[in-house]
Amino acid sequence: LKLIDSPQRIDTKLIEEELKTSERVILQFVDEVYSDSMLKELDQLCAKHAKNLVIRFYGHYKGTFDAQTLQHLPHVKALHLDCLRQVDNLEVLGELKHLKQLSLGVYGLREKEIFQAPNLYQLERLFIGETKIKGLNLEYLEHYQGLKILGIHGHRKNIEVVGKLKNLETLRLNSISKVP
Repeated sequence: LKLIDSPQRIDTKLIEEELKTSERVILQFVDEVYSDSMLKELDQLCAKHAKNLVIRFYGHYKGTFDAQTLQHLPHVKALHLDCLRQVDNLEVLGELKHLKQLSLGVYGLREKEIFQAPNLYQLERLFIGETKIKGLNLEYLEHYQGLKILGIHGHRKNIEVVGKLKNLETLRLNSISKVP
């Protein structure tokens, strides 16, 4: 695992070398230190490489993360949006046609129906983090038949659909209570 934290520029050669020798390379941004041109370079790497190149946006403590940023990464396959307090324009997730892995940890999540986006049905890995709201609708997970790894923290609305995921290999449930 190689972690590259908030780079000033995208070092394509370094990332490609690390992808050859590391199981995963995580390129993460704690704040809005990225430019559109950096993200476009990153997208070219995403298009070229498999899902072992993870793009992570976290923190953004000075404000809200604007998911419209993701429009510059249409080829991203592994995306982590976690340790975030608030995200605007999260519906952009529905435009990411190549996404195979998603970690969504937004405490102030407002979109209770976010998992209804059909492109998310192709996910192989999904982690749903803790949120302030407890009504996040899990019913759409029934369509995620390629899901192999699933983690759910604190959400239980329609959680029984997890039993219909036939290809699931790993299931992690945290802080789930009052479920028969």
